[in-house]
Amino acid sequence: MAVRVSLISTSTDGKILVWRYADQLRYPIKGHLLNIKKGAESSITGGTSLDKVNQMEDNTYLVGTEGGSIFKCNISQPSDQDISHIFEKSSLRWKQEAISVIANLPVKAMEQVKKRVERYAQDKGDREVSVNTVFDAKPDIKLLFPSPFTANYEKHMGPVTGVNCSPFLKRLFLSCSVDGAVRMYDVLNNRPVAVFEPGYNEYLQSVIWSPFRPTVFVTVSNSGTVYIYDLLLSKQTPSYVLPYT
Repeated sequence: MAVRVSLISTSTDGKILVWRYADQLRYPIKGHLLNIKKGAESSITGGTSLDKVNQMEDNTYLVGTEGGSIFKCNISQPSDQDISHIFEKSSLRWKQEAISVIANLPVKAMEQVKKRVERYAQDKGDREVSVNTVFDAKPDIKLLFPSPFTANYEKHMGPVTGVNCSPFLKRLFLSCSVDGAVRMYDVLNNRPVAVFEPGYNEYLQSVIWSPFRPTVFVTVSNSGTVYIYDLLLSKQTPSYVLPYT
């Protein structure tokens, strides 16, 4: 039976979390860590914006970060596979909701997380493992929430405040940043295919494609000014500017 995911969220804490209606959003059913590796070292970056890549595989998302980077991610959905047999030999009783939290992990990671959680529960004198037990045990976050990155794009000079995929052309997406620029990317290429700078000395707060016209998109600045682009009219300057009044 397919699982209906209700929400995928990101935050400056460096996590992407997957939630679903069936659990009443009480806890994330799965998570990923925005963990950037550089050689032997790694660092966690905060997520600031998120959007699904339209009409491509269901698990592909784009995430903008506070460091200006944009990543393509594979955010696998919760699985309904029954792995309860792995926990049958445990001396503790695992609740099904606790099992589901680590059900999507690779077997090796699952075993390490399971061991950590059970040791924590036994130290407390608990005979049952709940969702709260899993998170309270604080297993290695890099095991519990693996990195989702599959590609990256040329970065902005400031935090990415918005990413939005075209509802018409499945390979195109827009991003905007506090660096004052809107960038248009092809998901298959690292470099932007176009860059737009609508205002002077302004932060851009959001960007979105028109749901009705494939050449139209809108961005808004921190001053409240709305810039409307129609690429049929101009590929450089806004076609309409609505100043804050």
